[in-house]
Amino acid sequence: MPDRSDIPENLVRRTPLPVSISRPVVTPIMPAVVYASDCPDELDAQYEGRVKGYTYAREGHPNAEVLAAKIDALEGATGGLILGSGMAAVTAALLGCLKAGDHVLGGEVVVDLDHHHLVGAKRRADALGVLHRPLPRR
Repeated sequence: MPDRSDIPENLVRRTPLPVSISRPVVTPIMPAVVYASDCPDELDAQYEGRVKGYTYAREGHPNAEVLAAKIDALEGATGGLILGSGMAAVTAALLGCLKAGDHVLGGEVVVDLDHHHLVGAKRRADALGVLHRPLPRR
C-alpha cells in the first residue's frame, strides 16, 4: 500500500463553505450523519437537554427538524417528528400512547419486542409496565 501521509488532512475533514455575499434561497440539505462536539462535556450537555445540538442522524438532524417544522406549519400542528424508518414511527406511536397496564397484542413483527432491532423499545415498554406478546403462529 502506498504511503498516503502526504495527503493534507483538510481533504478528508470538513471544509468551510466558500465566502459569499449572497445566501441560498432555500434551506440547504445537510448530508452529515455524524456531528462532532468540541469536548465530552458539550456532548453530555446535549444528551441532558441543556444545549441544542446533533450527534448522530438517527437521533435527529437539521434536515428532519426543518421538514418537521414545515409539515407542522402545513398541518397547523406542533411537535411533529421525522423518523428514520417505519418501525421507528410505529415504536414512537405505541410508546407515546401506551401506559402501565396496557397490553399490546398483534403480529409478531410489531409486538415481538425481543427482536434484535427492538431491544430499546422492549426496555422502554418494560419500564412503562406495558405488556406485550405476539399472536401465536399458525
